[in-house]
Amino acid sequence: NELATKTLRSLAQVACCLSPMGNPDYAHLLFGCIALSLKAGGRSPGTETAVLAMVEKLWVSQAEDLLPYCYQILGLMLDLGATESIPLYAELLQQVLAPQLWQAPGKVP
Repeated sequence: NELATKTLRSLAQVACCLSPMGNPDYAHLLFGCIALSLKAGGRSPGTETAVLAMVEKLWVSQAEDLLPYCYQILGLMLDLGATESIPLYAELLQQVLAPQLWQAPGKVP
């Protein structure tokens, strides 16, 4: 568990530095590793805080290409039983429902 926790925190820090214009394969694999680390037992209050900080930073930076990964990670955390952090998720829900996030133009050809 300790290894998974350290790995998850490190991966979350790396994800905060991702560029939306970066390599999409790298982003896909990185978020896959974050999901596997969560499933491997890396969920603790510290790791949850690190992951939520990562998600918030990506939202604030409007990294549109990375937001679907953020939604998937949040869903996984809720599935794994993140009941002790319900106020944090309620606050994030307000950010998800912000009109600015949904007014961005789509990239559909």
